[in-house]
Amino acid sequence: MGLEFPVIPAQNLTLVVRVFVARECSSKTFQNTISTIKNLSAMPGAKVVFGQELVHQARILSENIVSDLDNLLPHIERATSGTEIQGVALEKFSPGASEQNKLLRVLTALDHLFEGKKKANDVNDAAAASEKHDLVTSLYHNSTFSSMWDKLGACLSAIHERENMFNVATILLPLIESLMVVCKNTTTQDDPANHQDGKEMVLTSPPPESRTASLFFSFTDNHRRILNELVRSNPKLMSGTFALLVKNPKVLEFDNKRNYFNRSVHSRTNGQDRTTYPTLQLSVRRNHVFHDSFRSLYFKSGDEIKFGKLSIKFHGEEGVDAGGVTREWFQVLARQMFDPNYALFIPVSSDRTTFHPNKLSGVNDEHLLFFKFIGRIIGKALYEGRLLDCYFSRAVYKRILGKSVSVKDMESFDPDYYKSLCWMLENDITDIITESFSVEDDEFGVTNVVDLIPNGRDVPVTEDNKHEYVRLVVEHKLLSSVKEQMEEFLTGKSFFFLLLLLFHSWLFFYRIQLRLSDTNFSS
Repeated sequence: MGLEFPVIPAQNLTLVVRVFVARECSSKTFQNTISTIKNLSAMPGAKVVFGQELVHQARILSENIVSDLDNLLPHIERATSGTEIQGVALEKFSPGASEQNKLLRVLTALDHLFEGKKKANDVNDAAAASEKHDLVTSLYHNSTFSSMWDKLGACLSAIHERENMFNVATILLPLIESLMVVCKNTTTQDDPANHQDGKEMVLTSPPPESRTASLFFSFTDNHRRILNELVRSNPKLMSGTFALLVKNPKVLEFDNKRNYFNRSVHSRTNGQDRTTYPTLQLSVRRNHVFHDSFRSLYFKSGDEIKFGKLSIKFHGEEGVDAGGVTREWFQVLARQMFDPNYALFIPVSSDRTTFHPNKLSGVNDEHLLFFKFIGRIIGKALYEGRLLDCYFSRAVYKRILGKSVSVKDMESFDPDYYKSLCWMLENDITDIITESFSVEDDEFGVTNVVDLIPNGRDVPVTEDNKHEYVRLVVEHKLLSSVKEQMEEFLTGKSFFFLLLLLFHSWLFFYRIQLRLSDTNFSS
């Protein structure tokens, strides 16, 4: 005999939703009510009742908030500092019982109600998304909601124009968080158009795919300064609703990106206790730091390197490592990575301090082991918050991100070759260019012909296929020719998977000329 669902009248189900708009609703009460609603949603028709009631409450609250914002704006415009806005003007926005706090709870509950299960199949996720879309579209596109966001924007703009008004922006935080919840599932993902035809990606707001996405990008662009101040004063916001800001990469200022990155790195330790890992004791010769460190650390596991505390001693030098010796070890090690004797990296043509993997590094029998070691050291430096004087080519950063390289990336690597490729793209090459879909690689005086496509040496480059040729030749020179080196460089998976996830969201390679600790680069 199958289980039968209890019969609960619809009016009783709506009473559960009323908890969210009660004057007192603690975080624990909110979470317990969310769990209750999710459990009761398994009953036939209950989910619809909950959804409709949440939408109804959101509409009532938005009407009240619009009125409150109308009353607040003149006070902000008349004031010269935040201390002049007190009493009645801010009473409606005080914590706890304010309408904006209630709205945040209601919208968050609505979002949770239709949240796809982490292990659900695509069909269930699509059904939940469709169900949610049908219910909330009328709410999110309601004229009152639109007016509420406009008036919130007007208040924030007025605050921005005046000094010492940040405390008022802080008071409006729940309403800003409500906007983030509304925009959560409607902002665009990476635009595929940015990666096609070898076009260079640009740091601009992606084209909006909906009115709500347009709201998100315009709001975050217009109020960038206040949003950054809110994050700076309360970094935990980036672990909640403000995490959505990474969808618009030009909004967050770099210190906030870096702080969020570092917090995220240390929060994803999978329950590991650093005290269970032994100290990494290294005794190294100052002139052979790279090789001595490699021999001491290479056969350690990723977690041993990541969590183990470093204790460094230089041969023939006294001193207890209280942090300064380790810092110096990182600096010396970073310099020796690029030692020409190891043949691991070559300086790019336009900048002798920026490096790219050396396609001829195979002259060193241990080169692939060295690349893996370097990747782990960089990951360790990131985890420890250490400064490394490491500068890499644009192509390296794009490879870390999993992004396609473009002809623009060739400019710093080989300026003359870049100019010739640009000329080819900008001019008619009929009866002028005699290239084929192949390249000649010189390895220690021996010339090897590499086909860019099957039998490429027999396929001429024409006006019609020149764009494909440029794409392939750039990819070969920057990535394919050093494929093995880059793969080993990125095999420190205990670091790489986590850091790639964060980099992919922020497109940090637009800051490639900054120091390693400032670009948050790792492998």
